[in-house]
Amino acid sequence: MSRKSKAKIIIVDDDEGARASLRLLLETMEFAVEDFDSAEAHLSALPGEAPDCLILDHHLSGMSGLDLLVQLRQHGITAPTIIITGNAKDVEARARRSGVIAVLRKPDVADALARLLDQLFPGH
Repeated sequence: MSRKSKAKIIIVDDDEGARASLRLLLETMEFAVEDFDSAEAHLSALPGEAPDCLILDHHLSGMSGLDLLVQLRQHGITAPTIIITGNAKDVEARARRSGVIAVLRKPDVADALARLLDQLFPGH
């Protein structure tokens, strides 16, 4: 990734406050950010520019974050994916089987997410 182009990260979270906080963190880290309030809203925006990373809340109204991930993989989207959830126990095993690179527990995801993104996008 060149220094001139920003890595694109998509956030899907039905909690407006969480979405806004994640957006602020990522924009501060100089990522390009697109966010959606539901899995269905994101799916309706396809096809679009492929993301470099996905951050999906697991407990969405409607389709879950992991169910969304299955749909996105069927659309050929293979970006590294991070699941955020209030209860990691119920999703961790399925998330790993789905190829998720990390499951982060709400509400304190900012520091862990920043470290993870620094590893994924060194020098960004």
